[in-house]
Amino acid sequence: MNQDIKKDAPSNEKITQANNAIKLLSKEFNLPFIDIYSLYEENGKLPTSISKDGIHISSESYEKWALFIEPYIND
Repeated sequence: MNQDIKKDAPSNEKITQANNAIKLLSKEFNLPFIDIYSLYEENGKLPTSISKDGIHISSESYEKWALFIEPYIND
């Protein structure tokens, strides 16, 4: 998320903590963890160039997202 755009968005620290907890759970249940956050994160936040509201990514960015997760879907 980008708090420069969306002031009341959860902090990126909280997002990282939540992702770390999910990653641990995925290991515990032998499931893949797909780290989408690191795909977009720049300087600790979602770049303004890919999000108008600081939360949702642009349609072009969803194309990058789809290519990134495709190997997990087709596995």
